[in-house]
Amino acid sequence: MRIVLSAVAFLSLFLFGPPAEAGPVLDRIKAANTLRCGAEERPGLFKIERDGRARGLLLEMCRAIALSVLPPDGKIEFHGYESAKSFDAVRNNADDVYFLTFGEITEQDLADRLAIGPTVYNITVTVMVPDSAPVKTLADLQQKSICFLESSTGERALDVWFGARNSDFQRRGFREEVELYDSYNAQYCLGLAGESTILARQRLQPQVKHFASRILSEPLAVVPLMATTPVADGEWSTAVAYAVQTVIAAEVPANHWFGGGLAAFKAPGKALGLREDWQKSVVETVGSYDQMYRRTLGEDSPMRLPRGVNAQVRDGGLLLAPWAD
Repeated sequence: MRIVLSAVAFLSLFLFGPPAEAGPVLDRIKAANTLRCGAEERPGLFKIERDGRARGLLLEMCRAIALSVLPPDGKIEFHGYESAKSFDAVRNNADDVYFLTFGEITEQDLADRLAIGPTVYNITVTVMVPDSAPVKTLADLQQKSICFLESSTGERALDVWFGARNSDFQRRGFREEVELYDSYNAQYCLGLAGESTILARQRLQPQVKHFASRILSEPLAVVPLMATTPVADGEWSTAVAYAVQTVIAAEVPANHWFGGGLAAFKAPGKALGLREDWQKSVVETVGSYDQMYRRTLGEDSPMRLPRGVNAQVRDGGLLLAPWAD
């Protein structure tokens, strides 16, 4: 796979076969021979690293969607939304798939422009503590000091979680990330609140690694990150939903109710402008959701985050693909 980066990340793909006719968005994708995706940068989900390479679960998901529609020389283009101005790509329908939370959609006034699709990842907000701390659960942090960025999801989640339990914690709010992490490093606070992927990335940094840290598995809050599409093309929205659900369904084993994997989730091809065997091509190339997760966030990555709420429902998580009984 060849990756070239400028203002965006371009990934060359080994893709399969020409699709049939479809709606205007797919027509545009076929004409450009490129699928355009976008999201805010988050470690493990979409991040341009110091070596210039782009990595993350959302790139893998964008690639899976592309594999269902483009020929062998097809590409994906991934845009990072870093400011209100960069969300013009959504307002102007410049991209084809947008991986967004509902908070991002409402904050940018995009609700009337996007069709909400399936969840591709559940963002968890939680707390990181030193390994040596006598903390097992969030309840153990009552009346303890917790650092957070002011006006962040971490602060809001702390307020809601402790407020719902008529309890409180010692507040250590900061406006700058450097001050936040320096304070945790100096152990000015017992815990550090934030999104789990950001915490996982931060515990790898030299200034924190001089003492081991662990991320509590119990979430303060869970925020769905969804595959959204331009609202005007329902056919394209349906195709994207099928592609996302295909990689989720691929890891489900058979039981007495239904066959495992794709045998329980057979999606249409030609009717959506896709290859008849597109599901097999996607899974053989990018793998199941579990394999994608392992590479980008799980045990085969530096992040080493357990699946948690991103596990299948049968394993105690929130992911569940449709199936035919």
